[in-house]
Amino acid sequence: NWQIYPPWLRGANQSEWRSPESVGYRMMIRWYAVRIWPALAAAGYRWVCRFDDDSLLLSTIPYNLFGFMRSSGYEYAYRNVAIEPGGWDGNRWWVWVRDYVRNMTRHSGRRPAWLYEPCHNKTKVFSRTACGDFFGFYNNFFVADITRFLSADIQHLLTQLDESGLMFTARWNDLIIQSLAVQLFIPRQRVHR
Repeated sequence: NWQIYPPWLRGANQSEWRSPESVGYRMMIRWYAVRIWPALAAAGYRWVCRFDDDSLLLSTIPYNLFGFMRSSGYEYAYRNVAIEPGGWDGNRWWVWVRDYVRNMTRHSGRRPAWLYEPCHNKTKVFSRTACGDFFGFYNNFFVADITRFLSADIQHLLTQLDESGLMFTARWNDLIIQSLAVQLFIPRQRVHR
């Protein structure tokens, strides 16, 4: 799970990668964006809750989080919204997502679940100009149904992102990748804040 992937990245000039974080940090991004789902499923888990050691739980949760998710029909839950300023990678993120959505729609006829909600034109354009900064979920604390993230639609997205190497070269982080997967494929009524 911590091997650099794809293989062409092994010989890449890391001094050309965006931002100064270490390869280990980028592998952590890859873990929470891509690798966590099959690894936890292989260990027999159905649900995952991330709670980073720099997070604080300031009140009691008097119920089982996973039981609540299951009985309510939720597939993903988050605590805080995180707006990612679009200037961190120019237009590259917007173009990549727009192309992915166009291909997805062309090949399957499927439209994004709620990705376009913050956009001025909710059916045609995904750009920073039309949509503002990217709306994401602060995922240092989240709860998710592992089986949903292993479904073919989300796995296709995660595989494309993983093979692009952009988690390493452009430092596309687990927050934006996980948020994109949710907004593309999980209906809003199955997401809990």
